[in-house]
Amino acid sequence: MDFSAIEGLLLEAMGLDSESIGNNTVQRIVRQRMDEVGIELAGDYLAKIKKDPVELQELIDAVTVPETWFFRDKNPFILLTEVVRREWFPPSRERLLRILSIPCATGEEPYSIAMVLKDMGFNAETVRVDAVDISIRALGRARRAVYGSNSFRGDEGNYRSRYFNKSDDGYVLNDSIKQMVNLQHENLLNSKYLAGSELYDVVFCRNVLIYFRREQQDVAVKKLYRILAANGLLFVGHAEGGRLPSELFASMKQSGTFAFRKRALATRETDLAVDKLDVSLNKHEPLPHFPQQPLVNSGSGSVEKRKLSGDTAAAEKNTAQAAKQLRKSDGNSITNLNGDVSLVEVRRLADKGELSAAAEYCEQFLLKNTVSAEAYYLLGLIKQAEGKDSFAGELFRKAVYLDPRHYQALVHLAAQAELLGNWAAAAVYRSRASRVMDKDK
Repeated sequence: MDFSAIEGLLLEAMGLDSESIGNNTVQRIVRQRMDEVGIELAGDYLAKIKKDPVELQELIDAVTVPETWFFRDKNPFILLTEVVRREWFPPSRERLLRILSIPCATGEEPYSIAMVLKDMGFNAETVRVDAVDISIRALGRARRAVYGSNSFRGDEGNYRSRYFNKSDDGYVLNDSIKQMVNLQHENLLNSKYLAGSELYDVVFCRNVLIYFRREQQDVAVKKLYRILAANGLLFVGHAEGGRLPSELFASMKQSGTFAFRKRALATRETDLAVDKLDVSLNKHEPLPHFPQQPLVNSGSGSVEKRKLSGDTAAAEKNTAQAAKQLRKSDGNSITNLNGDVSLVEVRRLADKGELSAAAEYCEQFLLKNTVSAEAYYLLGLIKQAEGKDSFAGELFRKAVYLDPRHYQALVHLAAQAELLGNWAAAAVYRSRASRVMDKDK
């Protein structure tokens, strides 16, 4: 029998490169499906799956048999906890933390994510975990959420005892965790999937790219870039990091995590603005600043509430007018603005990934507010999201100079020092951050 046409259809339908799991394996699965539907010739079966979407889905389900368990490869979950605690904590109902698990298989990964966040105080009102898979069969098991002992390998956090109830069929997941996860049947390679949707702060897309051919990998990687928020966090499988273009993603360089940050694509306007600011730094001239205010965190543009200073409250009076004028523009320029500049629009633009406009807005705001640590910190986050790490470090240091107790700036300086291998400096920054947190408790 010639199965090449069927393998070609699977490639088109789901991106599966038959060689990735073995042509013999695919052919064996096809024969099993042919036996179940009573078809003897491969050509006849090909004709059936071309016109019968139900049988095509059955074949897709059959070739996607996941091997997964809760907290598989624990390091990504440890890093997720650290990043969320640093950048999205405490939980806020005003701006959901958005996470995607694709493919989610039978649910162990997205439910693991939900349990970690539940322990941190998140719930269905403060986080949305979208769990997506192409297999209807796998999603059915995920919705049932009843698991055997094999799904609990290395349960170091005792999650089974805390979030599952024993039954005759296995271990039943608590509703409080299930409610945090939204299960969806979809194909990552579907051009319409996620088009125009809200961006994700974190995406788990582990061990799927290895099953695609290069063309499908490129399509998937570009989609992952598009759906991630500014500086968003992407987890891939251990064999997939090399498939991510360095101009799109920057490695977190955390052992065993295979985690990457989304880079901002540079534009001519962005580069010119950065060059201009670099000149002012080199001449030791003061940079523009902005006041204490809700701010954009480095993870993906999520918003952290802070108490507004008097200066900020006054500046907020002109926010609505500034936003209205900005929306009338092309969305990337803030020229022709009247009145005081507000960080509300900076945050909104950064949340949308419009970093060039956010940076320009920041610079105008800074011109009228020249002694704010929060100003330097926010601009540092924007520059870090643009991939200007060195410049971002300078801005974080200015924030700490103005406010030695600025916890987030200290944490970011520690992380940058670690990436450069400057462990002594990293230790000093982390020690200072810890003292700040201890005093604030």
